[in-house]
Amino acid sequence: MFERYSDIQAIANLPILNNSNAATRMTFQEKQTILNKYVQIYGVYDSIAAFDINGNLIVQSSGKTLSNHKDRDYFQQVIQTGQPVITNLETSKSTGEFVIHFAAPIKDVNTGKLIGVV
Repeated sequence: MFERYSDIQAIANLPILNNSNAATRMTFQEKQTILNKYVQIYGVYDSIAAFDINGNLIVQSSGKTLSNHKDRDYFQQVIQTGQPVITNLETSKSTGEFVIHFAAPIKDVNTGKLIGVV
């Protein structure tokens, strides 16, 4: 579990997520390709997605397009605490499958301001 905790923090610090200069120079598909590689390399994640602070999807790995996540408990915990969250086993509202969500704050590399959740 500690490895997953570290993974999600590393992903939250990818320049495609925390650096607006890098993020705006890449297309959604280019960012998605990067996240797909992380899904493949780690081999333990079904998907990786990033949302802005309002819960709107910024980018996700391949799969069914995700809806707004603002109402998710783990999302709100990250927004309120600014800290990573690991949920207990629960049913995914997106897929109906049993999942454990790993979520971490995305903070702007230049300002340190919370700008999203991965």
